[in-house]
Amino acid sequence: MALCVVGKESLDTLQTWVEASFDSIPRRGVAAVGQLQASPAWQGINLYPPILSPQGSAPLLEAVPVGEARTLSIQCCVSFDSVAAQQEWALSKPHEYVGHIVGHEGPGSLLSILKNKGWVNKNIVGVTLERYNFALFRASLDVSEEGLRRKDDIFGAVFAVLRRLQDQPLASIPGYIFEECRQLAEIQWPFAEKSSSK
Repeated sequence: MALCVVGKESLDTLQTWVEASFDSIPRRGVAAVGQLQASPAWQGINLYPPILSPQGSAPLLEAVPVGEARTLSIQCCVSFDSVAAQQEWALSKPHEYVGHIVGHEGPGSLLSILKNKGWVNKNIVGVTLERYNFALFRASLDVSEEGLRRKDDIFGAVFAVLRRLQDQPLASIPGYIFEECRQLAEIQWPFAEKSSSK
């Protein structure tokens, strides 16, 4: 079990509060998070890799799955430095357009090109978590054995699409894409999960 406490109080005050609240929980000899890295089951994987490598690039984390699974994922954190920035994100929904283009499955799409090469079987693209000050955008690709060997080429293809979107002016994105996103949002709205007002 692990506990994370965040507060404006001093570390000593937070530690006192945590010990007073949780010290009575029995210890059952289960490894603490810091000890998991030494466990053979984790095979030396750093559970908390640095955000950037010493060379300044994002880390590549490789894990051996317990079951038969081959997935490549690219995850980007979008942070909002103000309420206005978050509201602009919520109203303009740029992630919907990016997800729609990167996740498109029709002829000429990234997926169709990678499928024709025998590298990728399916993709899932979109926001996986959205909070008031950040959002996580992920592109996950279910790959073949050959696709796993060609992961650098697949990552390069995904980033080429993202780079092209970044370099092109918004006006160059075909209008039908905005219309498709609007129609999908209208269809999904009546079925959206009701959230608590708390």
